[in-house]
Amino acid sequence: MTRKARTRPKPRPLPPGAVLLARGRESHWSVLSRGDRLHGRTYRPAEGDPAAAVILCTPDGTATDELVLRARSIWAGRAVAVFDLVLCGSRRSDKLSAQVFDPAQPLAARLHADLAGQTAADLAAVTALLRADPALDGAQLSLVAAGRGAALAREFAAGPHGLAAVVVDADAKPDDAWLRAVAARLTD
Repeated sequence: MTRKARTRPKPRPLPPGAVLLARGRESHWSVLSRGDRLHGRTYRPAEGDPAAAVILCTPDGTATDELVLRARSIWAGRAVAVFDLVLCGSRRSDKLSAQVFDPAQPLAARLHADLAGQTAADLAAVTALLRADPALDGAQLSLVAAGRGAALAREFAAGPHGLAAVVVDADAKPDDAWLRAVAARLTD
């Protein structure tokens, strides 16, 4: 009896303008999205290369949200990729951010489509970059978004993205129980 060796799929080339730097179990990356340079990180699990990965859009839209630490712990067998959403975190604008995310402001309704479009472009670029990362299993790439992250990611999630799983919940209370429930949905 002969055994077939499992072969890794040939990695895809990085998208134009993308940079991927691996440092141990953490990768720092940047990719172009609508002319903007988008920076992010991927935290890989201790074991399992190539690893399944989750793009996490946090309730406040930042890559430094404490939810990232809890997700990495609860989703221990998966890589977690994060970046700041448009007008959040390092991409925040003192002039626009407060007005755009306050539903009582007229500017919020007017700019929502633009923000959702930018987020869709960002997620498409991040998806292409993560699929090209040889340390990740591009066929097992998922999206999880809560709060503001979900509100902005909804347009991308509704389109043809080819992700293994998508969990977009703007009303989620992302506690540990929610993270465990999401983990079960990612493995179904």
